[in-house]
Amino acid sequence: MIDQHLIKSGDISMERDQGSSSLTLSAIDDAPALTPIEMMYHWERETPDLVFLRQSLGDGNWTEQSWGAVAHRVRRLARYLESKALPRHSNIAIWSANSADWIITDLAIMMSGHVSVPLFSGQNADEANFILEQTQATAIFLGPCGREAELDRAIPASVERIGMFGVRGGCHRTITDIVRDTQPMTASPVPNPEDLMTIVYSSGTSGRPKGVMHTHATPGRVSPLVARILGMTVFDQSDQDGRTRLFSYLPLAHMAERGLVEMTALYTNAVVSISAGQDNFSAEIQSVQPTFLLAVPRLWSKFKAGLEATVPAQALENPSEEIKVALKQRLGVASAKFVMTASAAIPVEVHKWFLKLGIELREAYGMTETFACGAVWPLDREPIPGSVGISNMLADLKVSETGEVLVKSGGMMLGYYKNPQLTAEALDRGWFHTGDLGRIDADGSLYITGRIGSVFKTAKGKFCEPERVEKYFGDLEELEQVVLIGRTLANLAIVATLTASARTRPREELGASLVDALERINAGLQSHERVSHIFLSDVEWSADNNLLTPTLKLRRLALEEYYRSAVEPMLSGEAVQWVKV
Repeated sequence: MIDQHLIKSGDISMERDQGSSSLTLSAIDDAPALTPIEMMYHWERETPDLVFLRQSLGDGNWTEQSWGAVAHRVRRLARYLESKALPRHSNIAIWSANSADWIITDLAIMMSGHVSVPLFSGQNADEANFILEQTQATAIFLGPCGREAELDRAIPASVERIGMFGVRGGCHRTITDIVRDTQPMTASPVPNPEDLMTIVYSSGTSGRPKGVMHTHATPGRVSPLVARILGMTVFDQSDQDGRTRLFSYLPLAHMAERGLVEMTALYTNAVVSISAGQDNFSAEIQSVQPTFLLAVPRLWSKFKAGLEATVPAQALENPSEEIKVALKQRLGVASAKFVMTASAAIPVEVHKWFLKLGIELREAYGMTETFACGAVWPLDREPIPGSVGISNMLADLKVSETGEVLVKSGGMMLGYYKNPQLTAEALDRGWFHTGDLGRIDADGSLYITGRIGSVFKTAKGKFCEPERVEKYFGDLEELEQVVLIGRTLANLAIVATLTASARTRPREELGASLVDALERINAGLQSHERVSHIFLSDVEWSADNNLLTPTLKLRRLALEEYYRSAVEPMLSGEAVQWVKV
């Protein structure tokens, strides 16, 4: 059924108080919104000694930099970039895991009048080369990127390499060298708000990444509103215990982390603690106890598996308040006002599991093209598993006659870099065509039901939305990652990886359990959606083997191609089988 329900947004921004140096989160009037670099200037002036960035060293120790120290480095980097006499608005890339230097570099590129082009840590060399060539990047700030052996293939020889925190060689200069040898920029240039600030490339779930263009004005339009929805307040020096604590570990190259961590920190004077990596994550987050946390569904499933492997089942089944507090402390969310899941659909059963533990996990929905604005479950609404939330003034939302979710937001992109045709297809009269299929119920809750590009025709001539089928199998406690394949195959099949607990079970017992689950799920599906087989893979899906994007989304076509030839001859065999490629 076509749902024409429309959710209206509002406008809130960070403003200058007339006759005062203070800042407020308030409704927009005639005062212009501040750009991110202006926010740095403000805190540099008002709270120079207050810690802004904390960098984990991976051994339990942290280095800390105040607003004054951050500005010190930003001004020297900006002056260095200025000294290169590059054409104004030159594209400058950042390819690194998260670090304090990542945020400092981003601000320096803004201050020097250029445009940042972030690359994902772990981005494969071909995609990195495509981005650097398309944007004609003049320089690249390089840290640990996971592709050190392929740098010469990925980075054109003409591009200057500048080393960041943790870099493993191969650079012309380092930030440390530049800060030591360069005088600071003394002016505080303010960019034209409508000038291009960044080109953020999509994660490439269905082909080549697309370069999304955003201006300096965009964060000022949306970040203060996002901060308010997430329960963040502008720092008040009289209440330091109330200061927002953010924990950065998801890729800053992704719009969600950059918008929800870096940008909200700039607009609220939050302190950002930056992880040294996966091996240190647990100890770091327990130490930080952030007041806001975002994790992707894959990580929530891993958190769940970790607790189930180490906490008695009875304690998880009927947790007392004391146990709930202890588990929150262990997960690092004991002080969290807002706990979010985003980037992909979270299995409903995983969502319910965390809610039972008293962890109010709130799903959100946004796109790179809308500066991560779309829908979210706000603090005054109880989250509904299966729904990605309501607009809550972040955006206008509607569903088209063809079932596509359309978004109109203050965070709207300028368009796709060097691709006017694709821009015209995606933006129509102010509405962004997301490519997602969905519905909005009478209460304004948005449900994502599939992806237009992933719909395929079965051998029976019926169209199938794989996400609709996958969600049922994704809720099974035995399966960690699932993908439905069936394009050109005689039958539909699920290919899946196993959870840690399932891998310890005897194969015969596990197989019998999954056969029962297959029959139960098929009974609730339409005839053309029914799955004939579950194939279990020992191969871990990751960005390293190109089966997941850097943000841990399925590369659906890559997975289909990887498994099709192996599973096709097995379709005449038992309903549950182990597959090797």
